[in-house]
Amino acid sequence: MVNRKALREKFLKIAKEKTREHLMRDDLYIIQLERALEELTTIANNMYERLEEWYGIHFPELKLKDRKEYVDVVLNLDMNNIDSYSGPRAERVKELAKKTRGAKLDKESLDKIKKLATMLSNTYELMEEYEEHIEKVVSKLMPNSYELVGGKLVAMFLSHAGSLEKLAEMPASTIQVLGAEKALFKHLRSKGKISPPKHGIILLSNYVGSLPKRVRGRMARTLAGKLALAFKADIAKDYIADKLKNIVEKRYEELKKVKLEKREKKPKQGRQGKKGRFKKRRK
Repeated sequence: MVNRKALREKFLKIAKEKTREHLMRDDLYIIQLERALEELTTIANNMYERLEEWYGIHFPELKLKDRKEYVDVVLNLDMNNIDSYSGPRAERVKELAKKTRGAKLDKESLDKIKKLATMLSNTYELMEEYEEHIEKVVSKLMPNSYELVGGKLVAMFLSHAGSLEKLAEMPASTIQVLGAEKALFKHLRSKGKISPPKHGIILLSNYVGSLPKRVRGRMARTLAGKLALAFKADIAKDYIADKLKNIVEKRYEELKKVKLEKREKKPKQGRQGKKGRFKKRRK
C-alpha cells in the first residue's frame, strides 16, 4: 500500500528544490536588478520635475541640462552669500543668482526643498551603484552578449524576454524588435496601414543609434543576428565574443561610409487620358 504521507513529503521536497534552483538563477537576479533600476529612473524623473518647478519659484532663471548639477545648486547655493558658491558652472550660476527675480523664501521653506533635492541626489547615487553592479554581473554571466552591447542593454533584453533560456531560443528577427511591442501591436491592428517597427531595444546600441536613419535597419539586422548567436553561446558557456564583435564592427564601418544620396524630386505631371494626352482642366 502506498504511503500517501511519505509520497506527499517526497513531492514537496522536489518542489522546494526546483523552486530553490529557479530562484538561484543569475539571470533572474539581473532581471530584478534591471527592473529596480528602471523604477528608480521613473521615480528620479518625477522627483526632478517637481524639484525644478518648486525651486523655480525661488530661482526661475536657473536652467541646467545636467540634472545633477541642478541638484547641486539647490543644495549648496546660498542667496545671502552668493559669492561663496563654488559648484558646477559657478560663475554662470552666481551671475544669474544676483539678477534673479524669484521669490524670497524663508529658511524653513528652503529646507523642505533641499530635503527633496537630497532624496534625489541619493537616488542618483543608488542608480549609479546599480548600473555598475549590472555591468559587473552581466560581464560574468553573459560575456559574449556583454561584449557586443554592454551590460545595461543585455539586462534590458533579459527583462523583456524573462530568462536567458528564452533569449537563446529567440530568432534574430524577434531580438531585433524586442522592446517595440506597442509599435508592433499598432502595426498588426492597422492591418498594414502602419509600418512595422524596424528595431526595439537594439536601437539604444551605439552600433545602431549612431548611424543615419537610412541604414539603421541594416545594422540592426546584423547586430540582432550576432546577438542571437551570443545568447546561445552564453547559455552554452562558449566564448565567441571576439569573432562576433569583429563582424559587427566591420559591418558598422561599412555602413558609416554609405553616402546619403539626395532623392531627386520628380516633376509633377498632369492627368493623362486614354490616348496619353493631358486632359484639359475645366475653367
